[in-house]
Amino acid sequence: MKIKSFAIILAIGALASLSACSDDDKGIKVPDTFRDALMAQFPQAKNVEWENKAGYRVADFKVGNVDTEAWYTTDADWVMTVRELGKNQSALPVPVAGALSASEYASWRIDDIDYYERVAESFYVIDIEKAGLTDTELYYTPDGILLKAVPDTDAEILPTTPI
Repeated sequence: MKIKSFAIILAIGALASLSACSDDDKGIKVPDTFRDALMAQFPQAKNVEWENKAGYRVADFKVGNVDTEAWYTTDADWVMTVRELGKNQSALPVPVAGALSASEYASWRIDDIDYYERVAESFYVIDIEKAGLTDTELYYTPDGILLKAVPDTDAEILPTTPI
């Protein structure tokens, strides 16, 4: 009985220590300037959590049913928003959906769609896959111009990532 109790206590301690270890600063507290900037731009934001990513302060939140991230510099200046649109092609504007349907990737399955807005540009990233082929990311402008098609590396797109 003592061995069983010791094993349970040891397992609980191990789980607690694993959950405490994280290389991500999720749930950080931010100065009011960040919260004010977010609320001015996204007054409908719900369930806001802040984290540090690559030298930026990032707010994770929902707008309606859409998971959204807003990226800010350390001075609380907005630099990028990412909206996770899911897998549904109907989430795309007509020019992008039409361009995708008319492309060589029309028969590929959509795995994920994200919409990025930056200070000087906006674009869609459509993750697609097809059995036997390398998963691919398609970068489209909102007016349906394919900017590039690249292998999907799961790398995070930062405000400074060239498009």
